[in-house]
Amino acid sequence: MTEQMERFLLSLDFMRVGQAVAHRQWQAAYMALNRLEKSRSEAGKDAEGFQKPFYGLKMAIQSRNQPEAQQILSIIVNKRALFRNKKS
Repeated sequence: MTEQMERFLLSLDFMRVGQAVAHRQWQAAYMALNRLEKSRSEAGKDAEGFQKPFYGLKMAIQSRNQPEAQQILSIIVNKRALFRNKKS
């Protein structure tokens, strides 16, 4: 696993997006997601599996759809856990 991928998976922005969505702080969620997308692109090919869920999450945040955003976040968190467990 590359250093960029590890940095991406350990990012606190995953937690920040989740908290912001839970508290309906849409601008904060959007900003944290943008930071995650940047670090995902820096991680390269290894993190391509996050591109589609991030897009869906961005759409849910823009439309302020909390249930959908939370559902997509759970998918992202599960995918993140799978990647982190592969490392071990």
